[in-house]
Order: sequence, then structure tokens, then C-alpha cells
Amino acid sequence: MPIITLTTDFGNKDFFVPALKGYILSHVPSVHLIDITHEVNPFNPIEASFVLRNSYMDFPPGTIHLISIESNQHFNDDYILVEFQGQYFIAHNNGIISLITEGKADKIIRLTKAENKTILFPAKEVMAPAACLLANNTDPLKLGELMEKMDTISSLNPILEQDMIRGTVIYIDNYGNVISNINRSHIDRYDKSKKAIVQFSGKLTVDKFYEYYNDVPEGEVLCLFGVTGLLEIAVNKGNASTLFGLNVSSRVLIEFI
Repeated sequence: MPIITLTTDFGNKDFFVPALKGYILSHVPSVHLIDITHEVNPFNPIEASFVLRNSYMDFPPGTIHLISIESNQHFNDDYILVEFQGQYFIAHNNGIISLITEGKADKIIRLTKAENKTILFPAKEVMAPAACLLANNTDPLKLGELMEKMDTISSLNPILEQDMIRGTVIYIDNYGNVISNINRSHIDRYDKSKKAIVQFSGKLTVDKFYEYYNDVPEGEVLCLFGVTGLLEIAVNKGNASTLFGLNVSSRVLIEFI
């Protein structure tokens, strides 16, 4: 049974998701459709890539990941199929796949589109047909022409200074946990005899890393390296994002003293 996953910023209010699913089911009745998420903030490839980057490796080889996040910072109208680690990614060539695969690809194909046709619903008119053909065992090379490289978006890496790491918030999860772009290896580069102080939202600080959310009493703030391996600011049984006014792109500093 072929598997196609869907990651979009369509939301669940409008007709886009059911229309997309209906098209795919009409052309591949045996398909197993999986919703990764349709709640990505509009035009936010970084948020979408975070979700898919932390989930795609758990799917079986041959899974097809259809990603519809139209970046308002890119203006080319290319759509691509990328083969990577035995899985397939179909998206606008706006850099989002580069964030998922860290710029790596085993094969990149520019999808063929109908000439002289205005594309109003690219997820359904361009990407879904390619996904369906792939699910029906069409050779990927018949879906378009090979490319040497795809458009990329620079990874959001923290700035490492002599006694400070300058990071940023890249994701807020459903619980209000605030996830930064700082991982443990960044911290391990610094003198372990110095104390690491996490600063955020003005003068709020945390000077200890925990292993689990419930290592502190309910309602207390903590910092930990979560399941993604990235530094999180959290409140046990609370919403850190709301409580501290933290959003995507908010600054997170770690000072070593």
C-alpha cells in the first residue's frame, strides 16, 4: 500500500485539504493518506520543515511526502521531487526541502507542468499528480528533468561567541513549549567549569538544565533538551510561550560565567 503524507499551511476550515485528498484518492484508491499537519502558520517553511524533519524518518522507505508551503520570499514557479534516504519529497522549489534534508539529496527532479496553463492550486494541479504517478510505480525520471541542485534556505544556526550563544526560537509546540535552535553540542563547546545562564524575555533567566518536565513543581519554568535534541523553555503543566511572551524569532541567550 503506497503512503502519501500531507504537510500544508491550509488549515482545516477551507476546502483545500479535502479537495487535495479527493484528487489523490481518485487516482490512487489504495493509498494510505497521512496528515502530518495542516496547521503550519501561513508562508512559514521553517516551521513546516521542523515538523517534517522530526517525523519523516519514522515512515517506511518509499513514502511520498507532499509539502505545500508557498514562501512569500521566493518567486520561481518550479516544483520539485527530491529523493533522499529512500523517501520522496515533493514541494515548491523554495528551499523548504533543503531545511528538511539539510541540503542533501540523492536525486532532484524538476516536475513537468502543462505549458501555457495558469496554476491556481499547485498542490492539486502539480504536486498531487506527481505524487499519484509515483505511488502508482511510475519511474521518477519520467516525471520531469534532473536538476543538479535545489533552492536552499540557510539553516538557522545560533551565533557562538566567546562566552555567549545567541539563539532564536524556531518553534512553539501545542503545549506552549518554546523550542530554540540551540542544541547540546553547541553548549558542550564551552568551558564546563563555567555556569550556563539561559536568558530570555527580558531579564528572566534559568541557570540549570533538567531532563524531564516534571523535574520541577507544576507551574515552574525550566530549560531542557527535549526529544528533538534542541533547547526548550517550558513550564511544567503550563504554557511558556504565553506566560513569557515568547514567539517564533524571539531571542534566547546563553551566557557562560
